[in-house]
Amino acid sequence: MSILYSSVARGSTILVSHKNEEKRLSRDFESVILSILKNIPKENGKYSYNAEADSTAFHVLVHDEFTYLCLAIEMLSQSIAYNFLNEIRNRFQPEHFRRRALSAGPNGMKHMFGHILDSITGHYNAIYKNEAGDNVDEVFDKIEEVKDVMTENVGKVLERGECLDALLIRADGIKQDHLVKFQRHNRTSLVGTIG
Repeated sequence: MSILYSSVARGSTILVSHKNEEKRLSRDFESVILSILKNIPKENGKYSYNAEADSTAFHVLVHDEFTYLCLAIEMLSQSIAYNFLNEIRNRFQPEHFRRRALSAGPNGMKHMFGHILDSITGHYNAIYKNEAGDNVDEVFDKIEEVKDVMTENVGKVLERGECLDALLIRADGIKQDHLVKFQRHNRTSLVGTIG
């Protein structure tokens, strides 16, 4: 999932929101969103904020008294995030939504616009998954293959290490045998030349 949360707000009042249930978000992410909404400039514009702790980013579009916000994975490009927010804004533009939104309280647009927000979010997540999902799955598969090969190689190295230890022990034994034989040979040669 690329878009984890989206909302439409008037000032610091969240009129409608969509939260992706597949991805657990920290408990305080809603307080972070409220903090962003309280501190966002009121003039029309686009703003992005990185949440480095969990590799996500907040993207915000302010247009005509309304704030369109999404929390997305950091890998999602800003252009896709702003296309997403612009689509929400365009679908929110009809007069009947705007009139109702001007006087609605918290979550007051959920019944009118919630299903539209859910649909747009689902659509963009599906597009992202189709474009990036296959590549991401391929990368994870390759990582698993590399891990398997590395595990196998480490096993072989450990086996070789045991074999090397056995060879070293045998070599030491052979060395000792030859040393003893050499010493005996030298003694016998030395005794034969003296006598």
